[in-house]
Amino acid sequence: MILNSDREIQIYLPNSYDLYKSATYPVLYLLDGRTFFHSFSGTVAQ
Repeated sequence: MILNSDREIQIYLPNSYDLYKSATYPVLYLLDGRTFFHSFSGTVAQ
């Protein structure tokens, strides 16, 4: 618990994630994801 309140997180996994379990993927920590998550996950998917 952060600052005595629950937080919601969103995680984007590429389509190939289930197919290639041993693959490694870069990680991007995006603060203020409520504002930027959908636009960045669309960019990363390309």
